[in-house]
Amino acid sequence: MPKQVDSYILERVIGKGQFGEVYKGYSKTDGRDIAVKAIGKILIKERNKVQGKFLELLETEIKVLKQCNNQNIIKLYDLKKTSNNFYLILEYCNEGNFFLMCNLKVILVNILRSEKNWLNLRQLNIWFRF
Repeated sequence: MPKQVDSYILERVIGKGQFGEVYKGYSKTDGRDIAVKAIGKILIKERNKVQGKFLELLETEIKVLKQCNNQNIIKLYDLKKTSNNFYLILEYCNEGNFFLMCNLKVILVNILRSEKNWLNLRQLNIWFRF
């Protein structure tokens, strides 16, 4: 049975990370496909005790994604909070092979790292769409 967060239906898990899972789903409001990054609050608290800045980095990721309007960066549509999780409601990208996109992201990061005005994209965890 699909999970529901507010007006969003989470159909299936399409990825997993250190802090939760990424779901493929859709908006009940307009029917558009979405990706939902679910981030466990307990895991954030545990990581903050060890590294101290994870919540700050998550807040920075959200702030940057809200401000970005570029065809090559996945859009952040919404943010939902429950007692257990943060849910980032993101543009769903069903274009091409994920492994290929990850390799392209690594290449892009290496190119940007060599530039003078390097923005640490790995810390911000921006997702690129190619």
